[in-house]
Amino acid sequence: MHEASAAHHAHVIERLLEYGVSPTLRNSIDGNTALHCVASGATNQQQQQLNVGSIYANESAIVTSIGLMSLQANNANAGAIAVIDKLLAKAPELLESRNHRGETPLLSFVAASRTSNAHHLQLIEHLLECRADAGATLTDGTSALQLAVAAASLPVMALLLERGAEVPASIELSLAASGDTILHRLSASEEYCRLLVPFLQGTHAVPPERLISDTMLYSQHRRSALHVAAKNDVAEAVELLLSHGGAPLLTHRDAHGQVALQLAVQEFATNSIAHLLDAYHAHNLHIEASEREALATARDGDGNTILHAFARSGLDTAIERLVAECGTDAIDPNVGCLQRDAFVDDGTPLHAAARTDQPASIRVLLRLAADVNHNDNFHQRTPLHVACQLGARRCVEELLRAADVNLTLRSRSGESILEAAEDGRDDECIAMVRSALGLPPRSQTMIVSFDDL
Repeated sequence: MHEASAAHHAHVIERLLEYGVSPTLRNSIDGNTALHCVASGATNQQQQQLNVGSIYANESAIVTSIGLMSLQANNANAGAIAVIDKLLAKAPELLESRNHRGETPLLSFVAASRTSNAHHLQLIEHLLECRADAGATLTDGTSALQLAVAAASLPVMALLLERGAEVPASIELSLAASGDTILHRLSASEEYCRLLVPFLQGTHAVPPERLISDTMLYSQHRRSALHVAAKNDVAEAVELLLSHGGAPLLTHRDAHGQVALQLAVQEFATNSIAHLLDAYHAHNLHIEASEREALATARDGDGNTILHAFARSGLDTAIERLVAECGTDAIDPNVGCLQRDAFVDDGTPLHAAARTDQPASIRVLLRLAADVNHNDNFHQRTPLHVACQLGARRCVEELLRAADVNLTLRSRSGESILEAAEDGRDDECIAMVRSALGLPPRSQTMIVSFDDL
């Protein structure tokens, strides 16, 4: 029904144009063309459908009606897009027409994007596809991108930048209504943090000192964009900001005296912590004692330490950085995971690395004197039991290289390491364990478990 109504409005507008109504007709009040009205109507859901008969009353009614009729039927995009196409087919110059405020239709759409939705975004995208100028500016020089920034509309910013809009030298980054800047918003978003690039690396890149200056920190917490990125674990944003802001940004403290690393640890933002540790190392900066203690003692909701998280994610360099910063006295490579459920396997960082097939993590942990024979909490399996049972060949290979590996250990249920490998049904794992035990190669006879019967 909605699509039928939208098609009806588009048909009415087509007939109006056939009857000689000029597509370039302007509203005498604000100078809007019908194309401008599509933008203003898109953000005003309270507008009532005008009586089609009234559009002959005066020029302003004609213009407004054409714009509003395209937005009826519950924002049916097909109707609005059809109207845009019909107007531009008759008068392509409408794309560059300006109202009394100096806005082109695209600028009107972008200025209205503070209350935009998916429907409105699709209309902006369609205008850009019709070759509307993404770099258009108001008569005072305000660009479409600046309007999108002021509206904090990240999707519209993405569309404009993808279509060639450039960051102007004088762009205003602060968002007065919220107390932060557009860089803070981008730094908090996994989806849109890539848009930091033109602000930090473009022709008119934001000066590094502005990332930590008072004019860039309006919020009550006085946190930099790096604090925001670290807290939300947006690792790409952390990396981009650090590459531009360097050591001063890394050591900047918020109103509570916290650096970005402390926020990352509080949120257990593993990827951000890894990037921040790399940055401390690269700039030859030392982490303060309170921050080192937080790194060593932090645990997530499942009882994992940061060392567990790094091992599980294969962040072997981060493991080395963590131990180097906090010291072997604070970082125990054999620390257990404090599971609330005693029947859940937790284990050491070596177990975590074995479960996720991270041989590089295992290699580093063994170099840091992790106990290759340490059993986990309930089932009393060693890391080698775990790797064999999961068929993690590379991990099995690394664990078997340990000089003190004990191949005779059994789990709580009495399962040997060879039996764990056979249970995992990986021929290479079985062969490696048999070789380490000094046993001849296994016959080609298939191992059948009770599950197969």
